[in-house]
Amino acid sequence: MATRLHLGNGKTKYTLISNVKVNLLLYHLKLFYKVESNYMNNKLITAFVNTKSNKGNFYTQVIEVNGRYFIKAHQYSHHLETIETDPILYSVAKAFFERPRQGKVFGEYLGDYLLVDKVSEDVYIFKRKDQVDEYTYSHDIVKSIVKKNRFIDFKVRLIK
Repeated sequence: MATRLHLGNGKTKYTLISNVKVNLLLYHLKLFYKVESNYMNNKLITAFVNTKSNKGNFYTQVIEVNGRYFIKAHQYSHHLETIETDPILYSVAKAFFERPRQGKVFGEYLGDYLLVDKVSEDVYIFKRKDQVDEYTYSHDIVKSIVKKNRFIDFKVRLIK
């Protein structure tokens, strides 16, 4: 589920919720995550990610204070604590409602940037190290996402 809520006075809240359960022979994956990203005048001011899986509970938080972002990402196989000084104007949560207009997107989940490549008019690739996600748009709204993994690709699609 992806929602965008205009709160007035230049504030916008983006929320992503995913609840995945996959059974592959002897492997069982359970993954629930919730992303809440808050923007003020098109600039990210806070982002919180809560993750629950069969591997444990994890989180990421991004908080802007006086033009600096304090980032703490403690996910299953990724740990990062850093400070970002450049304004964050575009993130994965926002990408569900606006196609990319620049060469990078901030990933709330990992607290880091992904590179963006335009493949065609409506298809973009978001890349970070071994992570490759293909976003397909229709009228600036994400129509589908293919999350490419080593063993299996997951397809997420818009349901109205």
